[in-house]
Amino acid sequence: MNVEPETGSTVTGGSKLKVHDLEPATETFQADVPQGLSRQPKTVPCKYLYDERGSELFDQICDLDAYYPTRTEKAILEKYIKEIADCLGPGCPVLEPGSGTAVEARYLLTHMEEPAAFVPTEISKEFLVASVEQLDATI
Repeated sequence: MNVEPETGSTVTGGSKLKVHDLEPATETFQADVPQGLSRQPKTVPCKYLYDERGSELFDQICDLDAYYPTRTEKAILEKYIKEIADCLGPGCPVLEPGSGTAVEARYLLTHMEEPAAFVPTEISKEFLVASVEQLDATI
């Protein structure tokens, strides 16, 4: 997959997958950071701090025994995947905010009949592109 650096560009993978890059423009960064650092307490929007490494660390947190949401989601999907896929029906798009590695979505997509689209969102462009490439190779 070729990644074009321009904001809002569309990147097309080897098959039917597309990535829309909504990375903030440089001008937005140049306005957000000084504004945040002039406040008390000082802040910087997390969209500028959450990169591929941050996504990898969060993925590791999700695998910890103490972090139950991921484990609970997986258990629900495993138990009810047929019913969920049947309710969605053919031609249904799947939207996943904060998709990370898209493990749950991958499982759902493989059980759905002709999903119309998969729309993952992730704050780290690098992590999203890697996830979409891996998903493309497996579906």
